[in-house]
Amino acid sequence: MPDNISNLAKLLNLVFFASSVFGGMSYAYSAQAKQAPAKQAPAKQAQAKQAPVKQAPAQIITKEKVQTVAEYRTAPATNRKAAALKGTVNPTVPNDLIADAPDAQQSRNYSAATNVKGDGFYVGVSPVLFFNRTLNVSITLSTPLPGGTSALNSKAELDSGLGISGAVGYKYGDIRSEAEVMYAKQNFQNQSSGLSTFAVFANGYYDISGEDGFKPYIGLGVGVVSNSVDGLNLSGASTGLAYQLKAGLPYSINDKLDLGLGLRLLGLSKSTFDVNTNGNKVGTVEVDGGVNFVAEFTARFRF
Repeated sequence: MPDNISNLAKLLNLVFFASSVFGGMSYAYSAQAKQAPAKQAPAKQAQAKQAPVKQAPAQIITKEKVQTVAEYRTAPATNRKAAALKGTVNPTVPNDLIADAPDAQQSRNYSAATNVKGDGFYVGVSPVLFFNRTLNVSITLSTPLPGGTSALNSKAELDSGLGISGAVGYKYGDIRSEAEVMYAKQNFQNQSSGLSTFAVFANGYYDISGEDGFKPYIGLGVGVVSNSVDGLNLSGASTGLAYQLKAGLPYSINDKLDLGLGLRLLGLSKSTFDVNTNGNKVGTVEVDGGVNFVAEFTARFRF
């Protein structure tokens, strides 16, 4: 009996020892499992902090991103540049990308984007105003007057007169070429009769880069002019060469239409007319064409 009790005590001690060993191992494993994520979390957080932040590349506004000059002009005049760069002209341009672009590069691309060239064909129409002028007149009589006089020199005054001009042209870059026709009439002072002018020109222009929609130009044209006189017993039409120097200041209303003011110096060759009395020719009149000042309101539509 004492031996059985002794064996039972040894068995209980062995069970207790085994339970202690396995319990300690389980605790150690559990503690290690709980501590492992805590040790790795700071490492991942530090790695996240050190990773470089990806930024979208700076995007510069270009001509394609400004839809039309008309949309650009909807912004206040004092804030057009800022409006275009911030995307209010073209909402597809993200504000944050435009804001990251260098100022100098923004300025260069902004200028290129808003300076719409408008290459291609166009038509133009211009009401014109011929200023009053003095004509030198030479009269040659077929039959001399008593005393033998057959040549007389005189002057004739022309009042201001209105006319119209139409043109078709092509623009490539800053250069334009066009064909123009023009008609105008000026009455002689205190007379209902007058001098009618019809002209055809081939013109060339150079468009100068301007600011805020203004684009001044200079031009040169050569052509043919036909003058005729109604009344005063004069008949016939006289045809000769003509030239003109032109300058103007148009304003781009939108990407299709320009309106502006212009001035031209129009040089006309001499004109010769027959003098008739009772249906018979009694002499000729030669009129010096001279240089004429012409003002115009210009309208040009681009296709």
